[in-house]
Amino acid sequence: MKLNLQDFIFRGEALKLYRRFAKIAIKIQDESSRRETIEFIKPQFKSLKTSNDRRMDFTSLRSNIDYIEEMSRFSGLK
Repeated sequence: MKLNLQDFIFRGEALKLYRRFAKIAIKIQDESSRRETIEFIKPQFKSLKTSNDRRMDFTSLRSNIDYIEEMSRFSGLK
């Protein structure tokens, strides 16, 4: 599969966001909450591959991760 420059840059941004999410998720101590959070976000990442409006979906995904990060800070996770 050949990637054009925009796809290459977008893929890098998506990977960076995924790593950020992974760092947040790993800090969730309750196993069921961690699984639930991962299962909530995972399909959103997968849908980026086939999305017609990837930028809009990416923005929505980023705001969901921002919200999860904020909630984890309020719950005492660093």
